[in-house]
Amino acid sequence: TLTFLFGERFVDSVQSLRILSAGFLFHTFTGVNGLLMMVIGMSGELMNIYIIGTVMNVIFNYILIKQSGMGINGAAYATVISYLVINTIISMRLYRKSRIHPFTPQYIKPVIGSVIVAIIIYVIAKSLPLYLWMLPVYFIIFLGGYGISLFVTRSLDAEDFSLLKAVFEKMGISTGWI
Repeated sequence: TLTFLFGERFVDSVQSLRILSAGFLFHTFTGVNGLLMMVIGMSGELMNIYIIGTVMNVIFNYILIKQSGMGINGAAYATVISYLVINTIISMRLYRKSRIHPFTPQYIKPVIGSVIVAIIIYVIAKSLPLYLWMLPVYFIIFLGGYGISLFVTRSLDAEDFSLLKAVFEKMGISTGWI
């Protein structure tokens, strides 16, 4: 996809993009914890954690890029390691202070559902030639599959249905089926 969208010049960056994508999945999964720390008044501690993470990132970048000669992949690994450490510390501090954590079934089930939908789309996409017009189609199929997985896994609760109902009513869509 990277070559298709941006050309042959970016072939060397494929591995580093894969590394960063894996790391940012974890960051996205636990990223809300930083916001929760700010909400409950732990912004000073959050800042200290990010300072430690930033210093770690600089040190890891120096070691992995300069000393080990890993180049762009070293930078990607340094960033991923820093995000893993930062988000792990934030999650642990938040849990110790307030017993809040994101790993509830209502949070995990949609993640598993979206992974399954993404794998199915990936398998289908690998068997077909890639054309630019297909990317929005894959995205729409993913959104539809994700929406279906939310209902199949019963990941939506009463508040979610109330919000959906309000949105659909604003759009002029009948909400009797909700």
